[in-house]
Amino acid sequence: MDKDFGPQRPSDLDRCKYTLYKNGEPPKKGYADPRNVEFAWTDELCESKGSEHRPMFVDDGASSNDCKQGNLGDCWLISAMSVLAERDELLVGGRRGMEYEKDMIIDKIIADLLSKGVYPPIFHRFRAIGLFVIRLFVEFQWVYVIVDERLPVDSKTRKPIFGRCRNVHEMWVSLIEKAFAKVYGCYENLISGYVDEGINHLTAFPSEKILIKNETTGVFPHKTIEQHYGGSEGLWKLLMERDNEGCLMGCSIKGQQGGPLILEGKDSGLIKNHAYSLNDIIELDDPTSKGAKLRLLRLRNPWGKSEWKGAWSSNSEEMTTHKAHIQAYINTLPPDEQFDMEADDGIFFIHYDDWKDNFTALFVNIDFPENWTGLRFHSKWTKSNAGGLPKRYENDHLERFAKNPQFMISPEQDMEVFFSMAQIGGRLQSDSQYFTYPFSETIKYGAVSVFKLPKEEKYLSKFSKEDLVFMSPIKLEKENAGRCLLKADSNYVIVCSLEKAGSKNEFYLSVYFDQPLRNVNCKRVFHPLDKNKGKEEVLPILIPEEAEKLVNRTPLWKIQLVKESLAFMITDEDEGVQM
Repeated sequence: MDKDFGPQRPSDLDRCKYTLYKNGEPPKKGYADPRNVEFAWTDELCESKGSEHRPMFVDDGASSNDCKQGNLGDCWLISAMSVLAERDELLVGGRRGMEYEKDMIIDKIIADLLSKGVYPPIFHRFRAIGLFVIRLFVEFQWVYVIVDERLPVDSKTRKPIFGRCRNVHEMWVSLIEKAFAKVYGCYENLISGYVDEGINHLTAFPSEKILIKNETTGVFPHKTIEQHYGGSEGLWKLLMERDNEGCLMGCSIKGQQGGPLILEGKDSGLIKNHAYSLNDIIELDDPTSKGAKLRLLRLRNPWGKSEWKGAWSSNSEEMTTHKAHIQAYINTLPPDEQFDMEADDGIFFIHYDDWKDNFTALFVNIDFPENWTGLRFHSKWTKSNAGGLPKRYENDHLERFAKNPQFMISPEQDMEVFFSMAQIGGRLQSDSQYFTYPFSETIKYGAVSVFKLPKEEKYLSKFSKEDLVFMSPIKLEKENAGRCLLKADSNYVIVCSLEKAGSKNEFYLSVYFDQPLRNVNCKRVFHPLDKNKGKEEVLPILIPEEAEKLVNRTPLWKIQLVKESLAFMITDEDEGVQM
């Protein structure tokens, strides 16, 4: 039994209350009353529901269809798990269908595979004593969270009150959600967030958030799509490319308040302020129009119900016309990803035009190819360098902006660069307090920009529209990212800034580019008024989670641990183990 999280006995109401909610009380009407909640062992749940199976972490591989949201506003996390399930190796390590034999040869590649995943194979042995080791990426480091297999259930119905798998005997969704709740203090602290945050925690893949519609007019496209992604055609191309690269994606619709999205006076079936997993990008030949293509997206609502009702929905004219064609596509999916087109299970198709006209944000967690290089800086805004953003295009405001932390990047060849500024703070406890989303007590409005330096200059001396290459939207979010093209034999600076001058915080800047490190000079540079010189590292570090891809870095102790743990590892189906 986990003595750090959850009640220690059935009558331990206080521990139960504060495991569920930060103040011991439901945050709003409709949430479970702690007096009606018990923490039940998973084998008891299977017995109470008449399941012929004993409890398993995962049975016959994970599926995006497994994930069901419970009575908790953590759609961002449940959707993230639904996306993750498209790649089993990210969940349970190894490779899909991989069999483990105690005499198999363990080299650095195999050892690396078996020590990764949200539930790494090297820790599978501990499930025999009811403990699970869940690996999460929190504040730029891997954290290993130990949870037991007790889950909060309604004391009358014996159903889990929070996230769960579709099959009663599968536990992976509930156990990962419990690990998140343990990291962040209680289940209530998981309310509200973005899909990309969840995916980043599960994989360490950096997030690229792309605003789809103009924030003022509410109409496609947002200016960054025109400026940096090639408009509508460029965005579709990006979706196809990221899908082919194995990136994990989600999307959402921003609204002043939650509830149904109403279109032309009718309920569209879409939900505002709600996260959806984006499970596939599909371009099919249109059999009814020679040379034409059908551009569709397959989405999933983590509620496991409530779907888009417009064109290409289950009983629409388009779906009726193309039913055989779409069914042929479904038949190409792995068996555990196939679904019934007519079932209300939260899975639906939507045409690209309808998607971009109704959704407001796309989240892409990027699994960079091995030929990309990743670097990271740790920095902070202090009294001397918190220059803020220019409020007016006046010289003192423009010069003050240049005090912000700057990072020079100089490529020898033309290259694409992706960069992500992530503030420290948010969901984690700060000064013995937990704050609510969007965590404005610890996260500030900010932006990240790229400027081309005039020749001979070693740092940016003031904000200049003429030299501006990229500027992200100003957002109250933990992570702010962008990408652009840089020209050879030129000097650029990435500038990280908060909106208000004088605001302080720590942050990490992660920089990825499609060139070897030897072809790129990247370092911290300092404005004369920035007094952090001498207090911060000038050179970046190789991003540790990217360095994991270099198998020659696998240490010998990890190889030995894998050898000792082989007999206890699960593959697609958890057959149990005796210690």
